[in-house]
Amino acid sequence: MSKNEPSGVSLRASDILRSAECSAVRIRKLLASSGRQASPAGTSGSMHDAVRLAELIERLAHHGQKLPAAEAMQVADYVEWLVDVLLAELHGSLA
Repeated sequence: MSKNEPSGVSLRASDILRSAECSAVRIRKLLASSGRQASPAGTSGSMHDAVRLAELIERLAHHGQKLPAAEAMQVADYVEWLVDVLLAELHGSLA
C-alpha cells in the first residue's frame, strides 16, 4: 500500500474481496456437491452457469486483493455486483 492510500479504503476493499472469495468457494463447492447428488451425468445449464460465475468471482476477488486500494475498490464493487447476480441465479434455479 502506498503512503497516499487511506488505510480504511484498502482495508474495506480487502475485507469485501476476501469475504466474496470465501463465499464463492463455498457456493461452488455446494453446487458441485449437489450437482453430483442430483444428476451424476452432469449439472443443468443454469447450475453450470452458476458454478462458472462462482469461479469468476473467486478469481477476481483473489486478484483484487493484490491491487492498490483505488483499483481494489473498483474490483470490489464489480465483485459485489457479480455476487448479487450469482445469488439471483441461484434463487431462480431453486424456485
